[in-house]
Amino acid sequence: MTAVSSVENQSGSSSRSPLNICIVTRELYGWSEPTEAVAATIGMAQHFATQGDTVTLLCVPPFDSADNAPIAKLTDYLFGSHLIKLDVLKSCRDFLPALWGHEKASAAVYYHLKEQKFDAVYFALEGGLAYYTLLAKELGLY
Repeated sequence: MTAVSSVENQSGSSSRSPLNICIVTRELYGWSEPTEAVAATIGMAQHFATQGDTVTLLCVPPFDSADNAPIAKLTDYLFGSHLIKLDVLKSCRDFLPALWGHEKASAAVYYHLKEQKFDAVYFALEGGLAYYTLLAKELGLY
């Protein structure tokens, strides 16, 4: 959510220093059906990683599909093949476990990101994961 400006280097080409980027998603290959949103998310993460940026995919799976089986496999694949770190947010220390669910995911993402340091955070508009983070940014709280 920050603007990135290009800097001219000695050869006259445009370049910038590497960024620490987070891409928040609800769906990933191996967890859900392949869709255009999944392909776009992975493609954007791969693009930033090939530019030398540090990329973290923050996956917030629906509560009922937060199976641990694909996490290790996806983590190894994404980092081994593309240098993309996978974080899976299945709970929030600020919520009781019984209160964790689909409707609390946006607030959990806000609390998680508040504790991290990223130069830019990208969200899909669908699903409402960005709601509380954008509200906090607009109010000057984040």
